[in-house]
Amino acid sequence: MSEQVGAVERELLARARTRLHARGAEHYRLLLEIAELDRSGVADRTGDRLTERLVETLARCDRREANRLVEQARDLVPHAGIGGQPLPARLPHTSTALATGEIGEAHLVIIQKTMRRIEELEHLTPAVVAEAEQSLADKARALPPAGLAQAAQRLLAHLDPDGAAPKPDEARADAVQRLRRRDGSLDLRASITEPAAAAMIDDGFEVMSRPAGPDDPRDLPARRAEAFKELFAAATGQHGLITDTRHEATPDQPATPEPAGWTHDEPGEPTEPVDGQDALIPAPRRPEPEQPARAASTAGTAAGAGRALIAITIDHDWLRRAVGHGVLDDQHLVDAATLRRLACDADIIPVVLGTRSEPLDIGRRSRTVPDALRRALTVRDQGCAFPGCTRRPRRCQAHHIRFWGHGGPTEIDNLVLLCTHHHNQVHHAGWHVEMINGRPWFTPPPWIDTTRAPRPGPAPPFPAAA
Repeated sequence: MSEQVGAVERELLARARTRLHARGAEHYRLLLEIAELDRSGVADRTGDRLTERLVETLARCDRREANRLVEQARDLVPHAGIGGQPLPARLPHTSTALATGEIGEAHLVIIQKTMRRIEELEHLTPAVVAEAEQSLADKARALPPAGLAQAAQRLLAHLDPDGAAPKPDEARADAVQRLRRRDGSLDLRASITEPAAAAMIDDGFEVMSRPAGPDDPRDLPARRAEAFKELFAAATGQHGLITDTRHEATPDQPATPEPAGWTHDEPGEPTEPVDGQDALIPAPRRPEPEQPARAASTAGTAAGAGRALIAITIDHDWLRRAVGHGVLDDQHLVDAATLRRLACDADIIPVVLGTRSEPLDIGRRSRTVPDALRRALTVRDQGCAFPGCTRRPRRCQAHHIRFWGHGGPTEIDNLVLLCTHHHNQVHHAGWHVEMINGRPWFTPPPWIDTTRAPRPGPAPPFPAAA
């Protein structure tokens, strides 16, 4: 494909790129005019009293958009202090990037929202806040808004690692509404706010809602409904959760006697005997029977009836001290307390950074990527590693940077997760991938970027140890 991009096509691409960059610069010029209206107090003389109301009238826009424009002008345009002295813009690096057309308004909205949250963190010094704003502006130059939003989330998690934990007085919004109709049908509406539980349910539905074969006529909602019925059928079966609860246990008598030596931190939460700060995750409530290995793909139903399988990445030091948060495959954060609770009832793969418990280097023995190595790729790349892509890990393929047939090994430093679209881009559209300090970097073809400046893949989910 790359050889088909000739001189004519490159000229068209260059003109389009120039026009697209001009959009951001033009938006900055609009903010300059709005800031001048605000500084001069024109709204007082027109009778509008507020600059927002004046902009609403001039642009024939709604109040929400007018408020947003005035707020952007106050954040990005230099202004005068109370004594008349010139003051820089509140977001100077973002202002420069917008003025040169390197970012757009969508980037600006994300940076403003993120910076307001960062400025609320009382433990941060002004220097750290300024560094955060520069970092966001730099990332916005290379990432689309969706990618910038992910980078902003990681930055917030780094600056406020305990921010993922729910507040003690914050009520969960989880709810399931049931409406049983006279004809016997049932309407269900559910809202699950806990990220870990939502990811577990989402993964389960994806596995159980796959078509039963190429001639399966059901649409996705119908397959999900069938999967939901199958889950309850299994739960009410002879050894199902509902049957166990009804017939094999009472509120005062557990279904399975607890092994000797277990203690209770709280009612109903058995834990193994602790040894200092190292016993961080409670033991299972009761021994689970061995389950068959989870199949790589199933048609219609999930393999096995065991607990849900969840992968949570957590910094080794945080795990040791029981602070901070873990990161799910879909990049949502899980606080340490929730992680301890989930460990009681779910099969959790704790991917602890800083350990070497997984066989990450299998050399030339295999072209396919085994589960252990796939989990390591998921931890590092967090989904499609192409800059700005938000595809989740399960929708990605493991790409050999140096082709396996040309001697490239199946090991983590020669692999990168890519979605189907970006896999094709790397193979056929002139993009080049290389590993630099354990992180994938992507070099665009010259018709995308004349300087061919490498663009980084996702940052590690946790900062490197000092």
